[in-house]
Amino acid sequence: MLIKMIHMTAGLLVIILFYAQALMLLQRRRVAQAFPADRVQPITGLAKVLKIALHICWTILIVAGLYLLANLPGIYPYWLMAKIGLFVLAIIFSIFSFRGKGSKPEQNIGLIGAAICYALILFLVVVKPWGYVLTGGANQPIAGSASADLGHGN
Repeated sequence: MLIKMIHMTAGLLVIILFYAQALMLLQRRRVAQAFPADRVQPITGLAKVLKIALHICWTILIVAGLYLLANLPGIYPYWLMAKIGLFVLAIIFSIFSFRGKGSKPEQNIGLIGAAICYALILFLVVVKPWGYVLTGGANQPIAGSASADLGHGN
């Protein structure tokens, strides 16, 4: 249970740190438009700390997630596989938006793509659609999923 709480806390921190970095990037763009390019300093200080913190949270999230995944009984619900795929996409989009070498359109695509991926991950975590998994030729509801809470068969 502790690992699950660590995983969920790291996931929440990843989303918060992503949005903090996105706001800082957009603020830096606004400042860059108002002043000549040679007067805008490179991103340092808090932005660098946030970037390092995001990488640490990603690592904790992945390690805790792999531990939880390894302890599942070998039956993976569809929403979990979708969540893993969306997380990989969110990391790729985040790299496009924050790597510093990308153009504005690339950064915009990265910001929007990662924000959509994180929103969909939260949706999957809360709703757990497709709570059924294929086990032995019969669909079984997963505990905690919306389909298991409907009380089918009662």
